[in-house]
Amino acid sequence: LKSINQDENWLYKQLNKREIKDIDNVFYADWSFDRGIHIIKYK
Repeated sequence: LKSINQDENWLYKQLNKREIKDIDNVFYADWSFDRGIHIIKYK
């Protein structure tokens, strides 16, 4: 998060936008400047 000048609050807002209420439901997440945040949830 530091490398993209963000914090945990920003991350949780991004999760909420995708209707992810619990971080334990996230299998994988990454960031690129081209496409932003990419999140894969557990099925």
